[in-house]
Amino acid sequence: MKKYVKLLLMLAVVGVAVSCERSELPPTGDGVDETSGKLSNKSDDEAGVLGYWKTTLDDAMIGANKCRYEIAFRFWNDGDGYTTMEGYAVDGRLLYSSSSGFSYKVEGDMLSMCYDNYSQWNDAKISMTGDTMIIYNSDGYGLDLYLTRYEDADSRFIGDWHAVRKEGDYYYADHIQFITPTDCCTYNYKYKDLSSQPVDSSHVEWYKYEFDDDVIVIKSPGEEIPYMKKYYHIDGSKLYLSDSKDGFATCYKKI
Repeated sequence: MKKYVKLLLMLAVVGVAVSCERSELPPTGDGVDETSGKLSNKSDDEAGVLGYWKTTLDDAMIGANKCRYEIAFRFWNDGDGYTTMEGYAVDGRLLYSSSSGFSYKVEGDMLSMCYDNYSQWNDAKISMTGDTMIIYNSDGYGLDLYLTRYEDADSRFIGDWHAVRKEGDYYYADHIQFITPTDCCTYNYKYKDLSSQPVDSSHVEWYKYEFDDDVIVIKSPGEEIPYMKKYYHIDGSKLYLSDSKDGFATCYKKI
């Protein structure tokens, strides 16, 4: 069990672990490569890790609390990726949440990763059999991390969308940035004049989301009540969100 905690600490050192109260702006890249089936400029070694990988570590500990870690890695076709980790108590409460973008490369059986805002590359030996990838000695203390590749949700929402509203003497640009097919964040900018620089900005709030052909649900990990549950319609660079299927819709434009 202690190895799981050491894994968490190791990830914190290289920049993955960020507290739930993150205020930094999210990455601005496109994230998901919508042509993931086309392996342009990728070696066979790197092509093998492409995709969405997950694992669960049961019976881990955060302090005195027994918990379950859910870890996900996404390796995209452009050499970038994204990883998330959530730790849940036995009663379902969220105890820990983190995420980070990264760059990666694969040479033979060595995976090298450099997390956002860090310059150090970290190496680990890997092996792959079908849709199973093992990252050996992932924590430096002998923990082998077994990941399974899953089919990811589609990338229809990926990007940064914003809608402008006015309250009193100020304008607010409300942003929803969809970073992966399941991870997003919200934030806003406050303006006195839309033609000038913002005078203030909000904290960034981080969420998970899921969707079907009609409804999108955005909520915090471990929470039952969603932050947002809306009917949606996408028309090119415009995303329409409404409380009912035929009700008034707020239009978000893709940046």
